[in-house]
Amino acid sequence: MAGMSEEEFLKRRQARKAAKEQGNKQKSDDAASEPSPIDEDAEEVDEPAKPAKKEPEESEEPVKPAKKQAEEIDEPVKPAKKEPEESDEPVRTARKKVEKIEAPAEPSKKGKWIIAVVAVLLVAGGGAGGFVYYKSMIADTLRQIVDIEQKIVKSHPDCSAIGELKAENAALYRYNAIDDTYEATSSSIGDYQNQLGKLTTAEKSCAVEHEKRVEQAKADEDRKKRDEQIAALEAQKREAEARAMQAQVEAENAQKQAEAERQMRVAAQNEAAVAQGFAPDFQAPVVDPLIPEPVVTMEPEMRLTFNRALRRPNGALEYLIFYDKELQTPCYIAVHNYNIKAQDDNRYCTPYSGNDSDLTHPVAVTQTAKRFEDYAYCGVIVKPEKRNIPGIAGFFRAFNPTYYNEHLARFINKPIVVEYPDAVDPEDYFSPTYYHMGPGCQIQYDGTYEEEPDESCKFKNPIITEAQYLQYGLKPGDVFLTPSSVYGEQTKHQYWQVISGTAQPYIKVVRTPSEDTVFEATDKLVEVKDLDSKAIYEVLMPHLKAGMPARAQYCEAVNRSLINEARAGKWARVDNQSPLMKKK
Repeated sequence: MAGMSEEEFLKRRQARKAAKEQGNKQKSDDAASEPSPIDEDAEEVDEPAKPAKKEPEESEEPVKPAKKQAEEIDEPVKPAKKEPEESDEPVRTARKKVEKIEAPAEPSKKGKWIIAVVAVLLVAGGGAGGFVYYKSMIADTLRQIVDIEQKIVKSHPDCSAIGELKAENAALYRYNAIDDTYEATSSSIGDYQNQLGKLTTAEKSCAVEHEKRVEQAKADEDRKKRDEQIAALEAQKREAEARAMQAQVEAENAQKQAEAERQMRVAAQNEAAVAQGFAPDFQAPVVDPLIPEPVVTMEPEMRLTFNRALRRPNGALEYLIFYDKELQTPCYIAVHNYNIKAQDDNRYCTPYSGNDSDLTHPVAVTQTAKRFEDYAYCGVIVKPEKRNIPGIAGFFRAFNPTYYNEHLARFINKPIVVEYPDAVDPEDYFSPTYYHMGPGCQIQYDGTYEEEPDESCKFKNPIITEAQYLQYGLKPGDVFLTPSSVYGEQTKHQYWQVISGTAQPYIKVVRTPSEDTVFEATDKLVEVKDLDSKAIYEVLMPHLKAGMPARAQYCEAVNRSLINEARAGKWARVDNQSPLMKKK
């Protein structure tokens, strides 16, 4: 195409294009009537280019192969006669019949019309059925949406997620109040399926939210109850503290008043004591007013845990040992018969160290024992008639000081010496024997003797020297005492009584290992007698009874002190009928 102008080239190109479109139209009509093989080669498939003996017309298609060299430049070279034309179509195999690809042989025009009619009928029928089914799906989904929404509203009315979803639901349906039905307002099943998914998720979220709300409400209720309990306990504590403070103030005022009254009572008692014949110098103790009982926060049966029982060597029960859970300490209840009245009436579980050796007396470990050193005389059964006073000398010192000072004190401060007249053991050397020097008992003394003194001349009773008799100002019938033993901090005494007061001369015989006997003439001796328990009480009974009024007043102060100590210390108080008292 060298030497051709651009205008000529464009005209020629348009002409080729028009010719080609006309040829293609003709070919299409022929193909519609019946298929025609070309050179007995491959059947037409998607209209591939057909080989021809003559040169193809020029168009925009690639240049056809020819005997002469192709004119167009920039176009691919075409294959020779026997090769199929190259295009965008698959290559056909020559001379062999190839099956039509991806489609059966096309029907004729009549067949195509019949197929079209049938297709229209099928589509029309299927469309109608499909439309009905589609509408049914929307209705079913809508029912599910309404059911879930009502369920959530009923079960979780306060759910935060349902509000917005209800507004969205309202845009998807109308409610017919006449027949109580719901009508879909959207034709898209996707709208309803999407909303159903949201509601299903919201239902789960509402359930979780409801569970959390229930748990929170329970926690709030529990916290409220705890706060109320704490507030109640604090109120009780404040009330108890206020009562205790008020009681303390009242106790202090009462103590001041009691002290003033005590001074008046002491003066009156001293006057009465003189009139009644007992010690005018007895100092009455202060009887404290009782403080209020503490509030019982735990019953003693729950508060006390039984540990063990303590008994005397003879098997008699003395103490029940418990553990006080409120005070967190061991405690005891005294059950023997020498308790003070406060213990018998109240049965306090008294705190102590847990060392049983400290329990020398039911009151010994208390502060009351430190205030009132003579508490042992306040036992309920302590009476002179029963001869069970725990220390007669101490009783006189505490409750009849006049008799004590005049008749006993000097023997305690400077004990008198009493001897027995005969040797305790005859084989014991240097143990003396005392003989009368009266009529019939005269023995010549020259430093040695050949005859034993007459046994009838021995003194029959214990003796003191005449010098001691005169020194202490004793008279016939007088009672005096000597220390006999020590029990803890308490000294036991032996009581003696002067018989006749007559001083008698005597000799003292002392045996030596060489069996020599030495006679020693001495001064005179006075006989006394040893008083047994019964005789002591008989001789001293008037003086003991004279001290009992003072004891009664003293023990009342002891009882008040112990009760106040127990109340202030919040000791557990056990009823006598409690099962705790039956522990063994």
